[in-house]
Amino acid sequence: FFASRRRHTRSSLVSWARRCVQETAQDECCCPDKGKCSCCQKSDSCCVDGSFTWCCNKDTTCSKTKVNHCVPKKQCADNKTMCDANTDSCCCTTGCICCSKSDQCCSKNLDKWCCKSGTKCGSTPGKCLEEGTCEDEKTKCLSKLDESCCCKNSTECTCCKDAKEKCCFGVCCGKNAKCCKKDGKSWCCADDKKCGQTVGECPKNDACKDNVTVCKPNEKCCCGDENCSCCATDGKCCIEDGISWCCKGNEKCGKYPDKKCRSTHQCSDGTLCGDDESCCCTGNSCTCCGNKNNKCCVSDYHKWCCGYYDYCCTGGTVVWCCPKTMRCGALRNCLLYTSDAADEGLGVDLGGRRIIKKK
Repeated sequence: FFASRRRHTRSSLVSWARRCVQETAQDECCCPDKGKCSCCQKSDSCCVDGSFTWCCNKDTTCSKTKVNHCVPKKQCADNKTMCDANTDSCCCTTGCICCSKSDQCCSKNLDKWCCKSGTKCGSTPGKCLEEGTCEDEKTKCLSKLDESCCCKNSTECTCCKDAKEKCCFGVCCGKNAKCCKKDGKSWCCADDKKCGQTVGECPKNDACKDNVTVCKPNEKCCCGDENCSCCATDGKCCIEDGISWCCKGNEKCGKYPDKKCRSTHQCSDGTLCGDDESCCCTGNSCTCCGNKNNKCCVSDYHKWCCGYYDYCCTGGTVVWCCPKTMRCGALRNCLLYTSDAADEGLGVDLGGRRIIKKK
């Protein structure tokens, strides 16, 4: 009896499939678990609701609320996903899914999911939390008291009062306070102060880098690794070996430890050189030679400071110096005079270069 019933059921499905194909070669069967099948074109959507089936063409989709009803489709940003234009909205990251218009679209990295009204997105994909529940899934903030979640990470949360406080990486600060963070720790500083270099430190806004030195409004901070100084706004900040000091705007920084400031004179391009220095210029560019007795050697594009008795050597656009006991060679070389070569015989080649013979 059961064998004959199975044969009868199989034969009835086959005959129904044949009936679909007989209508048009492009038809397919659309069947529920129980009930009658429908014949849909291959490009149509097969709609099933309980024991009912129906077909929707490629421009529509199955209604979620009415049996035997099709609704217009809306194409999402991925150009693939089609959502019910009346009831759904697109929820997209790299791809898209359809969420009910009353749902919240949630995404994290490449994952996306929908959370129903009255819930919010959790920190893990697919997780929806009750309103007021924080990411740690333990802390609950009361919306009646205008509280909101403030989380350091997904396991540590607290509640802040929206009207009076703001969240600073897991710490609740005053609305106008500064939020500070360093080495994974956070703290709050008053509005008239700034975040310090160490955790919990709040120096004054006008404090220098060392958080100790405070300069006047007409001064500026000049800080080395060891100390900070207050220089005039038009003054010069001098730093050497981590030590800082100030010079006037028309002075040059001296050398540490004297911390002296050197008086200057101005070159043709505006460069300031010390009174014991000389200007060396080419075109519209100048540099300072370290001694007034230095000789300035220039080519079309380069300049070089040479000793008073040195020779200026040029090769193309390059310039260099040679001592008075030698002559200019090629490629920034200095050669012995040929008179030296004559004196030394085989010890110097014809170009004036010394030859050192190994014994």
